[in-house]
Amino acid sequence: MPKEYLDERARQSNFYRLVNAYRIHGHKQAVINPISISKPQLLSELQPKNFGLNLLDKVRFRGILFTQQDEGTIEEAIQFLHATYSSAVGTEFNYLEVIYKFSKIPQLYTKIYELI
Repeated sequence: MPKEYLDERARQSNFYRLVNAYRIHGHKQAVINPISISKPQLLSELQPKNFGLNLLDKVRFRGILFTQQDEGTIEEAIQFLHATYSSAVGTEFNYLEVIYKFSKIPQLYTKIYELI
């Protein structure tokens, strides 16, 4: 088999591993404090170099990422993955009844936050 073919297969396999890592660990770097000045640290588990990938490597997205693009760079994939799994997380409960909103929801939100 040609070396280029084997290299492409290895790159696609490593890309799949990177996407899976975002699915498992991406939430850990999500912005959960909307008033924080500092940005969350980029996790070492999500670094492309740990998967033998370069930001400019071309990969096929079809069957791995659910985007309109069929292929793109690792950098484009990371932008999509970050938006999907690591973007801002918030809670909306202003639409609930006033009595319930002020009595139960903050307690529930605190419990959820403690689990994270």
